[in-house]
Amino acid sequence: WDIEARETARFHLLRLIREKAGVAPKQSLPLSYSPDEFVPFNFEYNLNRIISRIQSRRVKTAVITLPKLIPDDPALITPAIQRKTILPDFIDHGDIDSFLKIYNAYDAVVKNTAEENNIPVFDAEHAFAKQKRPRNTFFEDTCHMTSAGAALLGKFVARSLLKEGFIE
Repeated sequence: WDIEARETARFHLLRLIREKAGVAPKQSLPLSYSPDEFVPFNFEYNLNRIISRIQSRRVKTAVITLPKLIPDDPALITPAIQRKTILPDFIDHGDIDSFLKIYNAYDAVVKNTAEENNIPVFDAEHAFAKQKRPRNTFFEDTCHMTSAGAALLGKFVARSLLKEGFIE
């Protein structure tokens, strides 16, 4: 880490401690980031390390975006989806827009990392987008899939790997 990154992390940690102690008000967004500024640096770093280790063994590599209960189109958010939606503590209750911006920041990291490493990226949204069953039947909650969701995603990944020539 460079000096600026250490100072930023130190500032955020102090802010979080003060917030938890009740000395500072709870912030609705993670640390000092707004959803438009948020970049999951640790996730990006770890994803690059994983890809690098796999590729160092000369293994063909691909990544997949994160499957999600909440569709990007707000018109598709049903009451059943809302009931299963659990937001992190740092997001105000019901602020699904902020949650989606943060979730999409993770997906952007996956897509950018794939591009930088010249590897295929499979967009998990394609697995759920055109299903006849309601989206909420594939998820237990915001991030955890049901067995039907896991099966659907598994089939999508298998088809994607076949299409990209990973398997025959």
